[in-house]
Amino acid sequence: MTLNADNSNAILFATSRRAQSLSNQVSVNISGVTVTIPLSSHVKILDVVLDPRITLSEHTISKSCFYHICALKHIRDSLDSSMIRTIAAALVTSLLDYANSVLHGVPAKYLSRLHCSVLKIPSHVLL
Repeated sequence: MTLNADNSNAILFATSRRAQSLSNQVSVNISGVTVTIPLSSHVKILDVVLDPRITLSEHTISKSCFYHICALKHIRDSLDSSMIRTIAAALVTSLLDYANSVLHGVPAKYLSRLHCSVLKIPSHVLL
């Protein structure tokens, strides 16, 4: 097995103080072959963007949610309010469930900001 450093991303999760003492690259040894990979400022895993401090500053979940809710806005006149609420809830909860699987173990203070922003989108757009 070989590792292509050009197509690989590496990230270390650390506090600001600890990150200052770390190198800007990481070496990986697979089957006797050592590959050096520079550390990235963020990594995208299953459409969830993670940064070294896990601040979720570049996350795409709320953008994706906003896009789908805005698309729902175009057909809301064709549906009754109960159906709109059901579809909006399904969209939001499926995106949050998807992100939660990737973000398992992330401190609650960062997740609450993500959840609050995503959960408020349908009420602002559809009502």
